[in-house]
Amino acid sequence: MKSVLAGGFGMIVVMVFSSCGDALSGQDIVAMYDNGCFWRDSNFSEFITPVPGGDTLADVHIELPDGRTFALREFPEDVAIEIADNTIQTNGGRIRYYYDGDSYFVFREGRLIGAKLVRGSPQYRISPSEEGPYVELPIEHDRLVEVFGEPHEWQPLGRRPHGI
Repeated sequence: MKSVLAGGFGMIVVMVFSSCGDALSGQDIVAMYDNGCFWRDSNFSEFITPVPGGDTLADVHIELPDGRTFALREFPEDVAIEIADNTIQTNGGRIRYYYDGDSYFVFREGRLIGAKLVRGSPQYRISPSEEGPYVELPIEHDRLVEVFGEPHEWQPLGRRPHGI
């Protein structure tokens, strides 16, 4: 399978739980891109970056519910503080998780090191480029491939990534 990457988007892992009529043969599937993963229940409903075991953020852009957009790699901690409804600190306060519903942003010493965006909590939108298109989660398989390109390869996977 050839890779078609939009807007320089790097590697994503796409997790799939197949359901009746799913073209992916009834097993968990990973579609390999760079540095992030989309999780699928009935549709792709979560985005996590970096991939488990990785340390590089995906080259994506996010749109906040208020319309502000950011390159995820440049997402400022003061904005995370502003939108957070809960904060958890670890490693003596060096690592901070800013939760907004089920979504969160993780910072170490003022720099974003990870993020998890979940459908509806609140509704973040994601894009492979600043110009868009920005898509909401959950996203259907065909739309995911249309916006982010075909993965490098589909691989079976035995378990769901836990993120950072």
